[in-house]
Amino acid sequence: MSVGTTVRSARESASMTIDELSEKTRLRRALLLGIERDDFSTCGGNVYARGHLRTIAPLIGLDTTDLIEEFDRSHVPVVESLQESSMSFSESPSAMSNLPWGKLGALAGAVAAVALVWALVPGFHGASATNSASSIPKAVVSQSATQAAGVDPSANAVATKPNSVSVIVTSSTGSSWLAVTNSSGAQLFTSMLHRGESKAFTDPQQIYLTIGNAGGVDLQVNGKSLGSPGGDGQVVHLAFGPGSPTAG
Repeated sequence: MSVGTTVRSARESASMTIDELSEKTRLRRALLLGIERDDFSTCGGNVYARGHLRTIAPLIGLDTTDLIEEFDRSHVPVVESLQESSMSFSESPSAMSNLPWGKLGALAGAVAAVALVWALVPGFHGASATNSASSIPKAVVSQSATQAAGVDPSANAVATKPNSVSVIVTSSTGSSWLAVTNSSGAQLFTSMLHRGESKAFTDPQQIYLTIGNAGGVDLQVNGKSLGSPGGDGQVVHLAFGPGSPTAG
């Protein structure tokens, strides 16, 4: 049985009309009818389609996980899943091709020369070790100590920027898809946020969030903990600016 047929059968078994479901989910009637016909073209993409299904499923007695898995099997191309899971790997070849290999070769030669001097010149070992230890800037030592303690320096930078908005999204009790856009309309993040993961975002003016499972995440905005922005499976659209956090 297809996803659309499953949704329609469950809705009819729950004695719920399409208009009643539209009112409960705040989704357009035409969009719901499209889903029941297995036409997800009006959802705006697979990420949003999953969010709509998470909203619909508990209202008509369906298991959310089973419905999403069936949607992924029947409607999400394998290529898309591979692209999402290996995005960082696919970017590696282009990054490698842009490296200044000539300069790296010269640097390698310089390192080899220093190593030779180290091995041949008596007394060089102790003097070098002493000089190296004394010449380390305090700022570097402080940074290393911070990293050793498990603190993410970028997270601190996000939290302390004045006259800007900072948002930290933590997937605390369950996985959720997340879409984040800044004030200029650029996409900062569009992917699944798995349980235990945390992402930080900052912008001088505004951060826009679309969360597919509001009950599974916690928000911290401008240094203030807001907790979960909604219930399990609920899709929410939020906007935050500088100052005291107020969802827009």
